[in-house]
Amino acid sequence: MNTTAKGLGDRKKQIIHFINEFRQQHTFAPTVREIADGVNLTSTSTVQKHLIGLVEKGYIEIEQFKPRTIRLTEKALDTTN
Repeated sequence: MNTTAKGLGDRKKQIIHFINEFRQQHTFAPTVREIADGVNLTSTSTVQKHLIGLVEKGYIEIEQFKPRTIRLTEKALDTTN
């Protein structure tokens, strides 16, 4: 995982990497609970806060009120190379 993504903490980078790996394996996005389990967090609320931060910084897009719609942007994919 590339660590040159400015303004991203290790946990957010870990979440991006997990989402990317999950989508490659399953062809659909993980749920918030699956992300929490995948990055060793117990609180889905904490994951939700990280996801909001990633949306605000342009690393992911999420369709509101629809499950499994997290998409990584090109900016996020650059951090996984």
